[in-house]
Amino acid sequence: MDESWRRILKVYTQKKREGEIDRVVNSMEAICKNLFSRENSQPAFIGMDVDVQNSAQDSTAVVRARIDGMFGKSGKVRLVARDGEFSQSHVGCLVSLEYKKMTGREGSKSFTQ
Repeated sequence: MDESWRRILKVYTQKKREGEIDRVVNSMEAICKNLFSRENSQPAFIGMDVDVQNSAQDSTAVVRARIDGMFGKSGKVRLVARDGEFSQSHVGCLVSLEYKKMTGREGSKSFTQ
């Protein structure tokens, strides 16, 4: 039986990571902690979108942000707001990253949203 379909078929696992806002730099930037450990491959996640849930206000108020880059050496990342703005009430709020880990091809693993 021909197994060329394995190269075409995209097999993935749905993944989710959670962290929290460590501090707000300004209304458009924030620093997130506990989303990654220092050993993780963080550059693969740069440019991905995250949701920031504001627990102080309405639970449906979500700020959509993008991972802009790494911050420091402890696994923190810099977030840039796309929809909405950051405020000091966001400190300590939940940050969630949902992505797909592609595992269909041998030897290649990639992440996508």
